[in-house]
Amino acid sequence: MKKYNQECPRTKKYMKKVYRVKRLFMKYGLIPYEISKKGIPNYQNLRVEKNNQIIIIDYGIFRFRRKR
Repeated sequence: MKKYNQECPRTKKYMKKVYRVKRLFMKYGLIPYEISKKGIPNYQNLRVEKNNQIIIIDYGIFRFRRKR
């Protein structure tokens, strides 16, 4: 597994990116509990690649929402 050391900056720009990623997961029926809690991003589980893409490093708490 690749190691990412660069933490996600706590700026509005990256906060918007985090919410976009969360919406993308929810669009496909995955509920990402560890990305943000109570509207605040959980920066412990987020890293940034060299090309400024957000990486989620903890895949532990995701729930699948079945579509009816």
